[in-house]
Amino acid sequence: MSKNGGRRIRLPLPFNTGLSYKAYLSGQRTVNRPRNESISSFLNGMLTINYDTHEVFLRGKPVKLTPIEYKIICQLVKSEGSVVSSATLLHSGWGPDYRADPEFLKKYIHRLRCKIEQDPAAPKVILTERGMGYRIAKS
Repeated sequence: MSKNGGRRIRLPLPFNTGLSYKAYLSGQRTVNRPRNESISSFLNGMLTINYDTHEVFLRGKPVKLTPIEYKIICQLVKSEGSVVSSATLLHSGWGPDYRADPEFLKKYIHRLRCKIEQDPAAPKVILTERGMGYRIAKS
């Protein structure tokens, strides 16, 4: 017998939590990434993420990120150059059932900018798209 007891499950639309269907049912959160790549570089090699060790490097120097900051940056680089909605970032950081004020996400984006940007007041890496969400600059 299946985990859901044979019940039909309705998924809210649009369904875009960054989770696989099986992970969504089991409540597990995972970061979607290519299976063969444990290390990826972005922004012409300026930003490097090691997915196995959850380490982020900026110009070869380690950047200390909280687990939530790490999930947010992974979600942004996964969609490099494309806008990621605030709701998607909240879901990737805190889970699909989490409901929070968008101001909460803005604080985490500000902290990420302070750690990654040369001038957080004039961001060039993590960009805000008014009324839509955030995007990371394309390489």
